Amino acid sequence: IGHVDLDVFAFLSPATEVGGDYYDYKLLDSGQLVFVVGDVSGHGISAGTLVSMSKSCIFNQLRTSHDVVQVMSAMNEMVYGALAEKLLMTFCYAIIDPAAGKLVYSIAGHPFPYHIHSADGTMTELDISAYPLGVTPRASYKTAEVNFSPGDTFVFYSDGIVEAMNPENEQWGFERFEQVVTGNASLDAEALSGKILSEFDNFRRGVPQDDDVTLVVIKV
Repeated sequence: IGHVDLDVFAFLSPATEVGGDYYDYKLLDSGQLVFVVGDVSGHGISAGTLVSMSKSCIFNQLRTSHDVVQVMSAMNEMVYGALAEKLLMTFCYAIIDPAAGKLVYSIAGHPFPYHIHSADGTMTELDISAYPLGVTPRASYKTAEVNFSPGDTFVFYSDGIVEAMNPENEQWGFERFEQVVTGNASLDAEALSGKILSEFDNFRRGVPQDDDVTLVVIKV
């Protein structure tokens, strides 16, 4: 993409036959990559229906504008009025501009993605706090932007990965997850994802997934 390659690997594992996790992406004519990840409250047909409606909403909105605030507002209004059964959705929307080395994003109640800096190995969170989609019909959402360099890594995920339990009823948690991410950030996107998921499975030791798990690694 432009003068910079993006190495992307995505993994989604629903806990039940119809899941409520969702990710999607679209390469714009400008060379920018639009990326979304979301998590609908609950499981089953209603959650799956809202995921399908989210995909349609994103598709239609991007035909008009990929502006972060407009997309967040459109998604919020859709989730708020979509179904008689009241569901909420955590959501993260990002536009990655490889040529400019810039990522613009907004978050609605979703776990904060990680940005691992290749220069010194440090990790920062993309932290904007806001209510999940669907709480109020006219919510406002903030945006932020970060600069990145070749070799940097972004990790997006749903809470199913950090809230997974082992036989002793311990959660895998953010600390273990972050240690695996930072300790293996030099790997390519697929290898880093594989390492994370391997450690995730080893920790659970056969305990079934209680929630959908989504993991997306984007390496510059």
